[in-house]
Amino acid sequence: MKRLLLVLFTLFCWSGLFGQASDELPTELKEKLIVATKEAPPFSFKNENDEWVGITIELWEAVAGNLGLRYEYVEYDLADALDAVSKGKADVGAAAISVTADRAKQMDFTHTYYGSALAIATNYQKNDLWTVISQRVFTWTFFRAIFILMLVLLIAGALVWLFERKHNPDHFGGRPLHGLGAAFWWSAVTMTTVGYGDKAPTTAGGRFIGLVWMFTSIIIISGLTGAIATALTVGSLTPRVKGPRDLRNVRVGAIQESVADDYLQSIGVTPQYFNSVREGLQAVSDDSIGAFVHDNAILGYWAGKDFSGSVDVLQNTFEPSYLALAMPIGHHELRPIDIALLEYVQTPAWDALLEKYRAAQ
Repeated sequence: MKRLLLVLFTLFCWSGLFGQASDELPTELKEKLIVATKEAPPFSFKNENDEWVGITIELWEAVAGNLGLRYEYVEYDLADALDAVSKGKADVGAAAISVTADRAKQMDFTHTYYGSALAIATNYQKNDLWTVISQRVFTWTFFRAIFILMLVLLIAGALVWLFERKHNPDHFGGRPLHGLGAAFWWSAVTMTTVGYGDKAPTTAGGRFIGLVWMFTSIIIISGLTGAIATALTVGSLTPRVKGPRDLRNVRVGAIQESVADDYLQSIGVTPQYFNSVREGLQAVSDDSIGAFVHDNAILGYWAGKDFSGSVDVLQNTFEPSYLALAMPIGHHELRPIDIALLEYVQTPAWDALLEKYRAAQ
C-alpha cells in the first residue's frame, strides 16, 4: 500500500512539473500560425523588397505583435485562400476578404475593419460626329436653350425699337411687326459680331441699349462657344458602361469566387475570370472586355497606378461590403485576435495607416 501511494505521489509531482513547463514555454516554441494572403493592393501586396505590406497586413502584424503570436505568410489566389482557411490549413486569412453569408457558413470572421463597395472599371468609346450631334444637340435641353436665346434677342431688340421707332424710322420704323423684326435682326447681328451696318441706333437711349447689348453679347457668345465645344468633346468620348444596369450589355470581367462574381451571377451575368485585378484592367484597357467589377479601393489603386488615362473607375459604387480577417470555425485564437483588432482600430495608429495608403474612410 505504501509503495502504491509513493508511485501515485511521484506521478502527481511529475505531471505537475510537466504541466507547468508546458504553460511556460517560451514564445519562440509556441505554434506558428499560417496566414493566407494574396496580392490585393492597397490591402495586401509585396513591396520592392519582396515583403508583404498593405492595410490588412500591417493591421494583422500590429495585432499579432500585441498578442505575441508567431506566424508566416503563405500566398494563395482568392479561392484557394478561402478554401485553406475553411479547411483549417491556414489559421488566418489576411487580404481584402469580404464578409458574406456564404463564407460565414464555412469560416469565422473577426470584427470588420474596413467598409467598401463594388465599383466598375471601364474604358471609353469614341463616337462619330453625327452621333455626338444627335445625342448632344438635338435634345429638349438644346431647343430650350435656343428658345431662351431667341427671347433674349427679342427683348434687346424691342428695347432699341422703343427708342428708335419715331426718331429713326428708316431703320426701325413702319408697322410694329416690321419695326420689331428689324430690331430683332439688329440684335442678332450685333450679338454674333457680324456687323453688317444696315441697322444702327441713333438716339442716346438706343445707343446706350446697344452698348450694353454689345458687352452682354460677348459674354453670351463666349459661354455658348465653350459649352458647345465641351459638349462635343465630352460627347465624342463616352464610357462603355455607365452603371450596373449596363453590365448585361457588355463583356464583363471579375475574379472567381469574389464578391463581384457573386453579384454578377445574381443579376444573370456570367463574367470572364481573371487571376488578378491588374489582368482584368489590362483587358479593359485593351478593349477585350467592356467592364471589370471589383472592390472600389482596389480598382482605384490599380487604375491610378498603371492605367491612368486608359481605364476609368466609375464614381457610383454599389453592393456595400465589409472586410475582416478570416479564421477557421472555432479557432482558439479568434477571440483574443478579435479583441486586439478592435483595440487597434480605435487608435490614432489606424487612422495614420489608412492615410498612409490613401484609403481614409
